[in-house]
Amino acid sequence: MQRWSAGDDDDDDDDDDDDDDDDDDNDDGGGGGIVMMMMMMMMMMMMMMMTMIMMVMVVVVVVV
Repeated sequence: MQRWSAGDDDDDDDDDDDDDDDDDDNDDGGGGGIVMMMMMMMMMMMMMMMTMIMMVMVVVVVVV
């Protein structure tokens, strides 16, 4: 740890690695975000379909 703290170049390399890791995390986060968005969209579509079906059932019951 002392060598890393003493070496300025090592610190710079660590900073670069951290930046790369952040970029990778952002990319992975973007992929995860896209997957989560797809899952959220599917959930929203399912909820909308369920609400529409419930509304239709209520209307049919009320009318009939």
